[in-house]
Amino acid sequence: MKVIEQTADRLTLEDRPVFLGFMAGFFILAFAWNGISALLAGDLASGFGALAIAIAVAALAFGVLIQVSQLRLDRTEGLIRLRRIKASGTMEQSFPLDALHRVEVETRRGSRKGAGSTHRPVLVLGEEQRRVPLTAAYASGRGAEITAETINRWWRPVSDG
Repeated sequence: MKVIEQTADRLTLEDRPVFLGFMAGFFILAFAWNGISALLAGDLASGFGALAIAIAVAALAFGVLIQVSQLRLDRTEGLIRLRRIKASGTMEQSFPLDALHRVEVETRRGSRKGAGSTHRPVLVLGEEQRRVPLTAAYASGRGAEITAETINRWWRPVSDG
């Protein structure tokens, strides 16, 4: 997640799956190009079929799979707001800021031999230690760890006294 705003009273982070969007766009364009080429060659069935697949994949990718996550921790309001934005709609969750214990990194190990681990940051909230993922997807690299460190560093100066 990328830091959008960081002040003493507010921390705002955002995750935009740019790479996933580019990959989906490339896949969609490949099917569309195939469809247009087939139509220009006179093969109507293949052309319209490829274009239909391109439209269906675009609707699935951008309507369901690709999601922007925004997190705002606000000391003035005393709230944590987690917003997930998709083409199909926006969902927002709010939590009391004082319920935040910490942010941890959740790791998923690869199921195949030699497959790497992937990670995502999660909020740990309340006495029951409820875990709320900040992103839907797991990713490789240190991004989740950096996000957790950023939030914990912002939160600790006030919560620790």
